[in-house]
Amino acid sequence: AIAAEGWHLEERHVFVDDGLSGRRADRDRWLAALAAAKRGELDVLVVRDQDRFSRQHAVDALHSASADLKFSEQKIVIVSGEPHEGYDFADSHLTNLPYVWAVLGAAAGGLCGYLLTTLSQKSYPIFTGGMPITPPWTNGIIIYELTMLGAIVTTLITLLRGARLPNFKGLIKDPEIWLGKILVGVADPPDAARAQLETCLLRAGGAQVRETSTTH
Repeated sequence: AIAAEGWHLEERHVFVDDGLSGRRADRDRWLAALAAAKRGELDVLVVRDQDRFSRQHAVDALHSASADLKFSEQKIVIVSGEPHEGYDFADSHLTNLPYVWAVLGAAAGGLCGYLLTTLSQKSYPIFTGGMPITPPWTNGIIIYELTMLGAIVTTLITLLRGARLPNFKGLIKDPEIWLGKILVGVADPPDAARAQLETCLLRAGGAQVRETSTTH
């Protein structure tokens, strides 16, 4: 594409930050590109994927405009076909709660297993020929199984709640999401703010702004 435009690219003006998130502004090669532009060494800045610059900017712009345009920040919608680790809009949803709930679920399951085996065996005493009424190894198997079951069930419930499933409300979808694009927008914005929202998204680097309806 560069050759087709008739541009000349020198190797020293190729700036690549491997393994770093595109949202970070402190990347060495990105700062070098900005410095080269300020020195007048660059006439055109060609970006391989503009989406990497506009994703977080669009979300930040909507958060900043929410008060003026009178819509709740909870209405901001981000839909992607792949994970986007390293961005604020993704990191803000990170939590250690799944691990906490898994541990609590395991503890509850183990306690239930202990009470089930111990209390049931002591409630119906039988002649054991000198053997303990509550044998530790056989009871341990049941306690272990219920401990694992408690951890699995609570983890599953936590994941479903985190993913907001099942969701019987309308979902915002767009075919371009499956082509690697990311959808950033506002659900049910005020009519008076629609034009300003479009301007806000375009200024933040949005490739295209359009209205879409929800599907069930």
